[in-house]
Amino acid sequence: MNQIIHLLRINLINSFNINTLFSKEILKKKNIWKPLLFVFIIVSIAPSYYLYIGMIENIGKSLLMINQESYLMVLASTSAFMVVFFFGIFYVMGYYYFSQDTNLLISLPIKPNNIVISKFLTVLLYEYVILGIFLIPVFMVNSTLVEGGILYIIKSIILFIALPIAPLSIAAIFVTILMKFTNIKGRKDLYRIVSMFAFLFVVLGLQIIIQRNMMSVEPGKEQEFISQMFMDNKFMLETAGRFYPLSKWFSLTFYSNNWILYLGLFVGSTALIFALSLFISNKFYFKGLIGTEESTSKKKALNSKEYSAVLKSSPQFISIFLKDFKVLLRTPIYLFNCVSTVVIIPFIFIVMPLMTGSGDMMSPIIGLIEANLETALLIFAGAFMMFSLLNPTASTTFSREGKHFWIDRSLPINYSSHIIGRIISPMVLHLATILAITIGFNYFIKLDLIYLLIPFVVGFLGGIPLSLIGLIVDLKRPLLDWTNPQRAVKQNLNVLIGIVANLIFIAGLVGLNYLFLKIDLNFTLIILLDIGLISLSSIVLYKYSIKYIASRLSSIN
Repeated sequence: MNQIIHLLRINLINSFNINTLFSKEILKKKNIWKPLLFVFIIVSIAPSYYLYIGMIENIGKSLLMINQESYLMVLASTSAFMVVFFFGIFYVMGYYYFSQDTNLLISLPIKPNNIVISKFLTVLLYEYVILGIFLIPVFMVNSTLVEGGILYIIKSIILFIALPIAPLSIAAIFVTILMKFTNIKGRKDLYRIVSMFAFLFVVLGLQIIIQRNMMSVEPGKEQEFISQMFMDNKFMLETAGRFYPLSKWFSLTFYSNNWILYLGLFVGSTALIFALSLFISNKFYFKGLIGTEESTSKKKALNSKEYSAVLKSSPQFISIFLKDFKVLLRTPIYLFNCVSTVVIIPFIFIVMPLMTGSGDMMSPIIGLIEANLETALLIFAGAFMMFSLLNPTASTTFSREGKHFWIDRSLPINYSSHIIGRIISPMVLHLATILAITIGFNYFIKLDLIYLLIPFVVGFLGGIPLSLIGLIVDLKRPLLDWTNPQRAVKQNLNVLIGIVANLIFIAGLVGLNYLFLKIDLNFTLIILLDIGLISLSSIVLYKYSIKYIASRLSSIN
């Protein structure tokens, strides 16, 4: 037990940089902007969080009106399961297999089981922080529905503690088995990436199918379905419980007189799943860990022509781009946070409406777009730029190098190649995302090619200055001292600073476009002005970044 506590403490210090947070350095003048930025972010998101709480209250009231208030906790717990499981796959893979302290830990006289438990608890604590933000308002709203008191608070604390353990354990089981059985010579990275995304899409697909069938009503039986809801206050809970038994028990802990039974079922099932996770981890974890940093190459005798082709040089910026992009694809944390948006965003906005059959509900929106086409195209261009803003690839480009950054710094690479090579990766991802969205959007609303190209071109070009801003932010203060790649992306303050800086840039463009529309400027002229302003901003930022990297590169430690 002492080993687990010490390992957990070390993991928390390394992962969350706790020593820095509570050090006197944070109060020095040069660092005072950090707490101020934190306060600014809290104040900025407070209105959105207030709206979120209001939304939860409205959902609770709506369910109460149809006598199905118990379904609120089913919705909350099911959503929490999916969020923890989805994020847990990448976090477990990062902490278990790609943390730089793993090789050191396995060489020490520490029980393998203690290493696994400490890493699991580290990820679990991170999930508690995320879930707390979203679930505390749900527990508060639900307390008004069941008239909660001290007993309600005790039950809520127990359930909140137990809630993420089961989905995170299932994620750990999947990752452990995946890493063990794909730990083969050759294209192990490709096998793991394909298997991971294939599994996630299967899970999401099953969820969509379940959601479609769970509340489906046969034609002609709509009245019977409605009357059942009003007569049986657990109708929706029981219907969902056929597919999500843990969610059913979670909710019945609050809404049943036999709450001790359901609490025991929930906690007991969670404990069994966690025990199974530990058993599988003990069997396969170290077998999957062996060789994770190894690479293979095909040995082949080359003739003179092939040898010349191998030695053929490529532009410096292409080499930097290829190296950067390969690291993005091979590191699960980077893959999830930077690359997966290319798949996830189109999936949410295009595939899910098609699979759930909600595409037909977009007809009023489509009519509104057609009636205000010019304004809608500008909004779409701004939305495409927002996709670039939300991707942390540019604002972590130097931080992701970690302690190996000295290699790039010491190579004879010109400064423009550093900038161009590192900008290509976020721009490729941005291009793929908006291209998929544009093609999918054209499925719902048929537009002439020119109207599809306008937001596409403006949105793509808008990604250039946004990426340059993110790069400059990361160049200013790269986070190179980390033991887990998660710190370079998920816990990197540069991402937040980049988002704030980019929001200011986008807000300026939005303000100018609003002014252009107010004075009834010709739409073609507005587009040309937008392209001109974006291009000018890109040139200015590019020239500044080259000058800045020339003075900054040698001083980065």
